[in-house]
This record gives sequence, C-alpha cells and structure tokens, in this order.
Amino acid sequence: HHSFNIGDNSFQLSNLPIQLFPHSIFLSTAMRMLAISACLLTTVASQAILFDSFFCQSFGPKLKTSAVKTKYQTMVGNLNKDTTLKAQKTRVSNFIKNNWNALKSDFNDGVTAASMTTATLSRLAARWRIVTALKGLMAKIKPKLATTKFDEIRKLLWSMDKTAKQNVYYAYSDWKGKAIAAITASAKKTEITNAINNYEASTAFATFTDDQMWWMTPPGYKGCF
Repeated sequence: HHSFNIGDNSFQLSNLPIQLFPHSIFLSTAMRMLAISACLLTTVASQAILFDSFFCQSFGPKLKTSAVKTKYQTMVGNLNKDTTLKAQKTRVSNFIKNNWNALKSDFNDGVTAASMTTATLSRLAARWRIVTALKGLMAKIKPKLATTKFDEIRKLLWSMDKTAKQNVYYAYSDWKGKAIAAITASAKKTEITNAINNYEASTAFATFTDDQMWWMTPPGYKGCF
C-alpha cells in the first residue's frame, strides 16, 4: 500500500476509501438525504469551512503544493460566500475538474476525478446539513434564555466547532456539557436539557449522527498544511 504525509499526518492508502468513501454511512443516509435535499438547496447558511478542516483531506496530498494550495484557499474562501448548496457543489466540482492534473498522484489507485468529486460533494452536503441542524437547535433554545446567556452559549458552540477543525463528533458533545453547565438555575437547566433532547429526537436531526462521520478527524489531526 502507498502512504503519504500531509502536514504532520500520515495516511495509508488502504485507509483512503474509509476517509473518502464511507459507503456504509452514505448508503444508510442516501434516502434521507434525497428527502431533505430540496429544502437544503434554498437554505442560506454560511458553512464557515476552514482551510485545514477535514475538508482538505478530500483532495489528496498534492493539495499542499504551493500552486494548488493557493487555488484551494481561494476556492474555500469563495465557498463560504455561496448561499446555496447547489452553488457550493458547482464550485467544488469545477475546482477538481480544473485542477485534476495537479491533484492526481500515486495515492490515486482507483480514485478518479469523478470519484473524488462524488466523495467531496457528499462531505460538503454533510456540513451543510450539520450547520442547518445546529442553527435550528439554536433557534429552539433562543426564546428560553436571556439574550446574554444565549449569546454566550451560541458563541461557545461555533468557537468549539472552529477549535475542533469542524470535527462536530467531538465538539458538539463537549459543547452540550459546557452549555448546560453554564446555566445556573436548576429549572432552566432542565428546560434547556429537555429542549436539546427533544430536538435531537426530531426529524431535523435525522442525519446528524451519520453526517458527523464525514468530518471526523483522526487523533492528533493538525490539518493539511
């Protein structure tokens, strides 16, 4: 098997299909993704995707070369300005198409521009659904808290998301514990806990657990650059 290094991270080619193509996740959510895709296409929500989040792993080791890196950073910056998932998908598809000769490398055993595009768009769509779900949760909590406390909890969520390089698998769980702990009144603490639990049990959170896996980073992950 080939291996490659990106930044301080080493990956085996044998692990690549799990990172780029988590088929079990994709298949288990495919029908639900189709069911909610129509509303997601019209939802305006900044994804705040970081250059060094797990998103960069979608493009392989050649991404760290200066020419492609600059184009990638420009692409992500513009990606975060897009207001629809459709626009984001078009931008990413064009980036891979226009830079495939620079992106392809020895690690690409069986990975084509088409398969890279499919996997990357799935990861992108998962982030869109994650952000939509979290913003929906914030909307449920907001009326139940004083403005200052809500702002504290909301800012904490997105700060932890950024610190974790958008590995929501860890950030969200940690945020819940800290958010509840930040509420001092016992009755209010119970009210917010119940609100979170009820939202997690709703259809708005239907794909959240599976979507997190697209952005789950390995231990010690430090990014691509």
